[in-house]
Order: sequence, then C-alpha cells, then structure tokens
Amino acid sequence: MRIEVQLIRLWVIRKVEKCGFHLQSMKRFRPVDARSYEGNPLMLSYRHPGRRLLLDAPVARGFGLLNYPFDRPRPLAGVIPRALANPGQERALIRAALEGFYHGWQPRSAAEFFGLDSGEAAELDALPTWLSPWPWDPLTLEQKRIQRRRAEERENARVLGKELGLEAGWKFCGPVSELKLHVEVERLARLVESIRTHGVRRHDGTDGDIRALVLSHPDGR
Repeated sequence: MRIEVQLIRLWVIRKVEKCGFHLQSMKRFRPVDARSYEGNPLMLSYRHPGRRLLLDAPVARGFGLLNYPFDRPRPLAGVIPRALANPGQERALIRAALEGFYHGWQPRSAAEFFGLDSGEAAELDALPTWLSPWPWDPLTLEQKRIQRRRAEERENARVLGKELGLEAGWKFCGPVSELKLHVEVERLARLVESIRTHGVRRHDGTDGDIRALVLSHPDGR
C-alpha cells in the first residue's frame, strides 16, 4: 500500500512538472516558531537565513500603509470592536467608516501618500499612490507594480467572482468605485464574522499570519 501511494505521488509530480510547475514540500516554507524567543529577532535571522519567523509582537508598535504617517485618520480603529459586538450590523458600520475614509483621504501621488512634499521626494511625486514603495522594499518598481496589481485583482475576485483592476481604486486610499467599496466592506465583514465565530486562527499558508518586517535601532531595540 505504501508503495502504491509513493507511485501515485511521483506520477502527480511528473504530470505537474510537465505543465511547467514545480512542487515543493511546505516544510521548507513554514516559519520558524519563535513566539517564546525573548532576544533580538535579528539574531534568529542569522541562525535561520531565508526563513520566515513566527513572532508575538504588540500590534501598537507596528505601522503599515493604512496607518502611516501616524497623524493619518484611522478609519477602522473604533469600528471593528463595534462590528464584533453587533452581529448583523458589520457591513453597515464598516461601510460608513470606509465611505468617510475614502472620501476624505485622496492623495494625488506616492509622495503625498507618505506625507512628503514634492520637493522632498520628486521620484515619489511622479508615482501613483497605489505604487507607494517603502524605503526598505526589496522589489523593483516594476516588480512592485506587478505584485500590487495581482494582489488587488486576487482580493477583488474572491469577493466579486470576476475581475476588477486597480483602476477601480486601491484599498489604502480614495477615490474608489462603488464596486471596490463593496469589496472592502465585504472582505472586512467576513473577517469580523470569522473572528467572532472561530477566534483568530493562524496557519502556515498564504495570508495565514500578519506579515511584517522587523526594524531595529542600532542599539538593538
């Protein structure tokens, strides 16, 4: 029986490879569980080069495209707890918050998105907001362009069941179309419903955790 399973596995792998794909074990992509580690995460990156790390970290210390610069309005800060506490009202609460956010936050360029003057960052001033790159981003602009487009199209298709491109808007700022607003409301409402029912459940696959880059001071903080 064991031999038959191995033969079937080998047959599937060969068929997939003939189609131009390459299968690898998930063991190589699982993060190193460092939730109990109390030292500098940088040391773990030396010990496990190329591997992702699974860490426990205070969310308040993090920042991303939705809350940077820090003086930017945070549309979901008070809404998600209310949505969790009010079953059946998730979509109405989230929609009202996002409508105000997308109407009030419509930067014209990547420079304005990051709170910079055009004179401070002429190259960023020439980029659309949805292409806003972090200084430490390892991707080229062309790679970032492809990545952002694919990410938005994939998330839109999950909700709509059909293609909707970046022309309809980007989730981190306005303006957005009515369809894109619907996508973001539905996406967040489903997340709220799942957390209410099952709690927060992580996994090792794609989007199974909150992904982040760890930035450290020269003194190790």
